[in-house]
Amino acid sequence: MKLRPMFLAVAACSALAAPAAVANDPSTVVERASASMNELPRPVRETLEEEAEGGTIAELQREFREDHTVTYDAEIVRDGKVSYVNVSSDGKIIGHSKPLHTPKRTNK
Repeated sequence: MKLRPMFLAVAACSALAAPAAVANDPSTVVERASASMNELPRPVRETLEEEAEGGTIAELQREFREDHTVTYDAEIVRDGKVSYVNVSSDGKIIGHSKPLHTPKRTNK
């Protein structure tokens, strides 16, 4: 029975520490803002142009992170398929992802 108070104390401390760990995560996005290609640093612009070759950049966002870094998120449309790329301010690709849905085309 003496272990139960110890377990409760450890559980309470873990619950209190968990939000702090998430809040201090350097990858946490604090703010997002729309961006245009002419506002981007040259390395980011060059990387995105390479990634979008044969397609278009449909949407571009600047992400301000808690660790005071800035990354760029781009939505690329190529052959009717959408993909996403996240690039650091020095032009390095941080990650790729695919959308949860495929955009619907309208015939006009």
